[in-house]
Amino acid sequence: MSKSALIGCTRWLAACFAAMAFLWSPSTRAVVGTVDGAPAATLLLPYFETDLGDPNGTQTTVRISNASATAMLLHSTLYTDLGVPTLQFDTYLVGYDSVDIDLRLLFKGIVPQTASAGQDPTDLISPQGPLSQDINFASCSGGVLPPPGLPPTSSGVLPANTTWDVGTVAAIRAAHTGQASTLWSGQCGAVAHGDNIARGYMTIDTVNNCTMRYPSDPGYFAPGFSGDATMQNVLYGTSTTINRNFQTVYTENLVPVEASFNDPTTSTPGIQTFYGSQIGNTPDDGREALGTVWTARSMEGAVFNFQTKFVVWRDPGQAVSPFACGGALPPPFPLTTREVVAFDEEENLTPAANNLIPYATQLVDGEALSPYTFGIVRFDLGLADGTVRQGYVSSRILRLGARNATAFPGSLLMTAPQAQCFGANPQPAMCANIPPASYGVVRDILP
Repeated sequence: MSKSALIGCTRWLAACFAAMAFLWSPSTRAVVGTVDGAPAATLLLPYFETDLGDPNGTQTTVRISNASATAMLLHSTLYTDLGVPTLQFDTYLVGYDSVDIDLRLLFKGIVPQTASAGQDPTDLISPQGPLSQDINFASCSGGVLPPPGLPPTSSGVLPANTTWDVGTVAAIRAAHTGQASTLWSGQCGAVAHGDNIARGYMTIDTVNNCTMRYPSDPGYFAPGFSGDATMQNVLYGTSTTINRNFQTVYTENLVPVEASFNDPTTSTPGIQTFYGSQIGNTPDDGREALGTVWTARSMEGAVFNFQTKFVVWRDPGQAVSPFACGGALPPPFPLTTREVVAFDEEENLTPAANNLIPYATQLVDGEALSPYTFGIVRFDLGLADGTVRQGYVSSRILRLGARNATAFPGSLLMTAPQAQCFGANPQPAMCANIPPASYGVVRDILP
């Protein structure tokens, strides 16, 4: 093996071992406001793709698990790649239970069949194990659980009929491919990529009743957790993305978003929270914001023909509504970035343009952000005008021709609350109890 090939192989193995260490390192305790790997009250699938035409094309499956013996009710919401909610559905887990959500099946109108004790008295749908709790959620009766299909698209009230029909299937598929959808009287809610691939992201929350509300609807969140959503930090999970045409598989952890009644990062007015921009910028959701400054591994080309794609989820900063098809995207799109900088392994750097990550969620080609063979990319996902916005970054690295695929979670450098408060002199009152970023970490690195 040549020296250059040996160096490339060594770098590849080192990167793989580093990723494994990151994924398997134990956490001594959960810390709100740090986006750690602890169980959480909300899980984020930051990006999904489901090929609606090719059965061998890209598909995404999610596995959600309950870390406690207590039975849990979960509420899932799908969003387009512009952050427009399209549908919601409930699932029930007995203690220590898991459920798989296959998004390919979901876009065919098939959801996981689960039911609480009241709808499943003989334990045939969601059986109780020897260590688990199985309870009744009366609000799920009357055809809500187990679901014969996806609920209708109207929000705010529980429907009398949850029949999943072909018209609703077509409407959801159109909504996630940037086409005119009857969900919104012929309006659009996503980017039209023209490839018949449904894109978007998903959130999963712990709730105390079956509900047809979106997280942005009044009553889903309320002060003191008096709404539908709860603060039970018990969920964890993974997503798996498969493309049989390319024989690639990526598995990544779902992003945990912890909840807290009284942590200053989740309860202080003015400090960003995960759902805050959807609920009038209040902290009623009580969920930690994600990071605004991230780094992620990058490999392009070289002797092993690497290819990097970055998963980038961004908070639009407001609830996004459907819009007229065929015209310009609605505000606040396209989103700008404050600073995206690529580094090689000799500390050379190249800034990227600030318009290359314009949507609420996307898969970004690494070569568009970095000219280097090996290195990292540093993302500040705030806006170009300095506005702080939360986001999430990970990288998917493929060795072309060899079918070797690895997913690397991004490294968090600064949370959105830290970016809001960092450098304030004197600190505003809302920042008094917000912990600073790690010593030496700054938001801006370019002059």
